[in-house]
Amino acid sequence: PVPEVHSAILEMKKKEKLRISQENFEQYDNLLKTAFRMRRKKLIKNLSGLYAQEKLFNVFEKLFINQNARAEELSNSQFEDLFLFFNAKLT
Repeated sequence: PVPEVHSAILEMKKKEKLRISQENFEQYDNLLKTAFRMRRKKLIKNLSGLYAQEKLFNVFEKLFINQNARAEELSNSQFEDLFLFFNAKLT
């Protein structure tokens, strides 16, 4: 009999380099862990332990991030922007 074989082709792309410096990576990792700690909660609620909630609302607005967003809805680039903004390195 003819074997039942399913195949697929995967395209691998090199990951973009992070805009976070090596010395700040531990802080960035902490931001990510905090953001995903309670995945189904709104991101602003999760991050309010690190930053003032009013400041979070302002930053989300400046970066065009939905204030009701959850961590899994943001891209890597948006997380980098958040981190860099809070560390005053984003113009």
